[in-house]
Amino acid sequence: YSAYRLAEALSGSRDWALLAPLLLAPTGDFAFYMGVGLEEVLFSALLALAAAQIITDAEGSLSSFRLPITLALSILTRPEGALFAALFLLWALICVRKLWPPIRTGLWLTAFLAPVMIIKRLYYGYWLPNTYYVKANAGLANMTKGKIYLAQNATRYLVLVGILALLLISAMLLKRWPLIWRTLPLLLISGIWGGYLLISGGDNLVGGRVLIPALPLVLAVLVTLMAAIFDNLRSGIFLAILIGAAGIIGYAQSDFVQSHTARWERNFPVRQAAGEHLRDNFPADTLVALNPAGIIPYYSELPTIDMLGLNDEYIGHHGQRDFALDFGHQAGD
Repeated sequence: YSAYRLAEALSGSRDWALLAPLLLAPTGDFAFYMGVGLEEVLFSALLALAAAQIITDAEGSLSSFRLPITLALSILTRPEGALFAALFLLWALICVRKLWPPIRTGLWLTAFLAPVMIIKRLYYGYWLPNTYYVKANAGLANMTKGKIYLAQNATRYLVLVGILALLLISAMLLKRWPLIWRTLPLLLISGIWGGYLLISGGDNLVGGRVLIPALPLVLAVLVTLMAAIFDNLRSGIFLAILIGAAGIIGYAQSDFVQSHTARWERNFPVRQAAGEHLRDNFPADTLVALNPAGIIPYYSELPTIDMLGLNDEYIGHHGQRDFALDFGHQAGD
């Protein structure tokens, strides 16, 4: 729905906008993370809605509560929502060419966030989630990992990026400069997000999880360019089928994705058995220390120390760092 709303706002066509969710659905990364309970899909939906609000009526969105509420929810979903909020407010400032409306929206955004942040600070003792402290503060130490992460995932999106580039070149040759300027903010924001992933190190889960927030933005641009350049919807549907098929095949044949997925599938029954063995053979107050502190504690129901610090306050804030290790596995004691 959010992808459709964004594409409709950008292209001005309800028919062409339908291609955006149809392109997003078969994307391997999006389809996989729709079903695993993590926050990335919700985060992406909120960002797409915020972008649609700015495109539809920048001045109106800055004078209502919809935009600051949407941005606040995105920040509470993932701390990186603050980066997108800053970029979106800058974008809105350029659209309305007035300083006060974006400042007012920023103040409302702060007002919506403040109670939640204060309660979190009083209860947990920290402003941000523990996982942030584990994974952040690396500086440029993880840039090499970010390069590898983007390179390993880029091959699955080559057809999408190639067609997008061809459409942009066609728009330039046709001198559709208003169209290009209209789509440029979403491309720039997507590029900045890619730069952030490069510097931060990417991710250590299956596929390209943290690439998902940029997908609705890029697909909205793609659909808008197709709507402006092609004479009929059939050409767009043909290209959509081509891109969707390339995405499915690329995901299914990706060694990076398949090896990681196979390892997870192979490890699950072993860790489930370990958790059940601990539950059935050890006292209920047995303290267990683990790196894979998810499946085993779930089945063991025993108190557990997460030795990677994702769920351990001391390691998350005071653990020693080894940046030679995998992203998200670099803090320990």
